[in-house]
Amino acid sequence: MKRTNKRKYRYGRIIAGILVIVTLSFLAGYFVSQSHPVIIANNGVNTISEIYEILEEKWLNPNEEIDFQQAAAAGLVSGLNDKYSSYMTTEQTAIFNASMDGSLIGIGVNFIAIEKGAMITQVVNNSPASQTDLKAGDIIISSDGSVLEGLTAQQMKDLITGEQGTVAKLQVEYLSIVREVAITREYIATASIASIRQAGDQTFGYLEINTFGEETAQEVKDGLELFADNNVTTLVIDLRSNGGGLISACSDILNLFVEEGGLIYSIETNDNPLKDYYSSGDVITSFKKGYILINDATASAAEILAGSLVDNLGYVTVGDTTFGKGIAQVSVPLTDGATLKYTYAKWYLPNGSNIQGTGIAPAVPVDEGYDFAFNDMALEEDIALDCVDVDSLKPIQLALNTLGYQCRDDGYFDQGTLEAINKFQADNELDKTVGLDNQTYLAVISKSLNFVSLETNDNIYNKVIELIK
Repeated sequence: MKRTNKRKYRYGRIIAGILVIVTLSFLAGYFVSQSHPVIIANNGVNTISEIYEILEEKWLNPNEEIDFQQAAAAGLVSGLNDKYSSYMTTEQTAIFNASMDGSLIGIGVNFIAIEKGAMITQVVNNSPASQTDLKAGDIIISSDGSVLEGLTAQQMKDLITGEQGTVAKLQVEYLSIVREVAITREYIATASIASIRQAGDQTFGYLEINTFGEETAQEVKDGLELFADNNVTTLVIDLRSNGGGLISACSDILNLFVEEGGLIYSIETNDNPLKDYYSSGDVITSFKKGYILINDATASAAEILAGSLVDNLGYVTVGDTTFGKGIAQVSVPLTDGATLKYTYAKWYLPNGSNIQGTGIAPAVPVDEGYDFAFNDMALEEDIALDCVDVDSLKPIQLALNTLGYQCRDDGYFDQGTLEAINKFQADNELDKTVGLDNQTYLAVISKSLNFVSLETNDNIYNKVIELIK
């Protein structure tokens, strides 16, 4: 059974993003205004102007083009030593805004870019892709005749997405077998997805919230109305790997659950020591039982929602301790279309706690598992018997063990590891090798991705099913 993959996988320590959400990277440098800088150093010398003039006159530029203003602005913000504050160019702003919207026109997959193409990490529920045989672990190697090999994630995304109603003709590889898949691109609402499910003879509402954007509250409201129309009395909210978003969207969602006048959270800023926020009481329906699925990538606004529902309604959290981001940022549009995002507030749950650095501990702890932590998405050279490779081999050993091929898992390539690899190769019709080659390396990653995407292997989800029955 396919499911939306809410668990976090650390491939190269990077969490894969949705197809239209490309990981943002920010340039380094120092601040320069369009005319001349006016930032003065402590010694009274306009250091930035001095550096700018020297570089403008003397620097031998090895690059084709560089935007001094963008580089310097990003450097100024990065110098704050606040990982949550950032400067975004016009292009990065557009990508960021798309990620916050939680909607897109496309096929409905998450992927990570590897040398060979786009490796799918998730097929989104109720998307065009979910109506095909696409699955986690597949590698999209071409789209409409354009080969994806060697491209960036953004370039791959641009080729796969397109206008609504057009057909994406994909070549897809899984375990070295290539097939053709045609998918009609459609509008996809990804911020929140609601469905009615069964746990034994018990019916429950499943509300998956992936981000907090402009449309999220309306999508949640639609889901709650669906549950109310079907007399659903048990609710599961899945906030796993939800990194947050707009606090205003979180407020709007809490208004749908908490009765009027209930404290939903508090905000502390430089201008206001503490301001309480209360529900407007736009409650759609109530539930006899409520559960919230969380993990260590549940953060920010998602933690506000989880903590407030626990404090106000007694909902039960299931999973792993959340990320622990108890501060908030504001995005300010700049005159040239870029954006400055900076930390402006600290927030508190209704019980008075701020969870910065600590997170929310689950009422029902569950080991999420399957943290393979692949550091590389390709091997530069084969790994030979009797070698030690903690970065590349150890994750493969962990994955092999998860897939049922028992071997050691400390990064040392012994005979037992080779036997596990050879058995995996035989079971998946791959060429037998005397070491670990790149074809087998990618095949293990693909197979493990597919394995953990199956609902039957989702420890946290299966635990809440037990609680509901």
